[in-house]
This record gives sequence, structure tokens and C-alpha cells, in this order.
Amino acid sequence: GTGSDIDMFTLRVTSPGMLMVTSRGSSDVTARLLDSHGNRVAGNDDGGAGYNFGLNTPVKQGNYLLSVQHCCGGNGNYQIDTTLTPQ
Repeated sequence: GTGSDIDMFTLRVTSPGMLMVTSRGSSDVTARLLDSHGNRVAGNDDGGAGYNFGLNTPVKQGNYLLSVQHCCGGNGNYQIDTTLTPQ
């Protein structure tokens, strides 16, 4: 894709807890986590290793959208890792 592309991912959370979402790779990406109503829950740029994002936020059970976009007009591959620690 191009630097202006926004990749959208659906995350289904099955129980309340702390959700950690991180990217890895050589791309500079930023992320926003939205609830099912489109409200921003969390966002991050460069909070992970290197130029990767890292989110760590409390969540309730439900569906969420993760939007990921390359920063600064860049492009390239990246991977996303998710971990939910139930409360």
C-alpha cells in the first residue's frame, strides 16, 4: 500500500481485561483503537520497539476496530501482535 492507506482490523474481545496490541517490523506505523461506536479508546505512535506502535489499555467485552497507518508517507510490511490479560 501507500503511505495514505489506512488498514482496518476487527478485534473481538471475549472478556474484560488489559489489551496489548503492538506492531513489529521495519515500517513506521501508528495505530488507533476504536470501540464499536467509533469512539477512540487508545492511540499510539512509536510506543513499541523502534518506530512500532504499542498500545496497552483496559477493554470491556465487545468488538473493536484497530486502524493502522504508515507514518510520514512511508510504506512497507508490518505485523501485529495482540495479548489480552483477563481481569
